[in-house]
Amino acid sequence: MKVYLERKCHSVPMVLEKGKMELSEKWKWTSGDYSEGESLLVEV
Repeated sequence: MKVYLERKCHSVPMVLEKGKMELSEKWKWTSGDYSEGESLLVEV
């Protein structure tokens, strides 16, 4: 049996110094446990 999880996500991209990217996200699962949170992804 396959379980499909879905989420909503709002992402805001930014260009940092030296052209590196940062992505700030606020997300919420729309199935499963309905948890929510924030993520920050930074190019290294």
